[in-house]
Amino acid sequence: VTNAAAGVRLHAVSFNCATPEAITKAFASIQTTGSSSSLQNDVGALMRKEGVFLGAYANRLTPVPDDWTLEGSEEAQAMRKDLNEREYFEEYVSKWVRELNV
Repeated sequence: VTNAAAGVRLHAVSFNCATPEAITKAFASIQTTGSSSSLQNDVGALMRKEGVFLGAYANRLTPVPDDWTLEGSEEAQAMRKDLNEREYFEEYVSKWVRELNV
């Protein structure tokens, strides 16, 4: 996708700092065809037509509480215990590539 006036071309859209579950939903929404939302179809189709890549680097941190503040934080955010590196790759990254064409 190119903004001709500015001479800028969009090469990729990447997601970061979100759970792999949320990123999977975002990819599925963009890649959906035949859904009830024509905007979703238009975005996914336009991205594929223009060669715009999707990418992600999800985090494996525990959920951040709604009342969390930087000032009140005394330690680093803990890692999830239910998702190790291998599971992250096998359950999410592999699915993004195989099933969602990311």
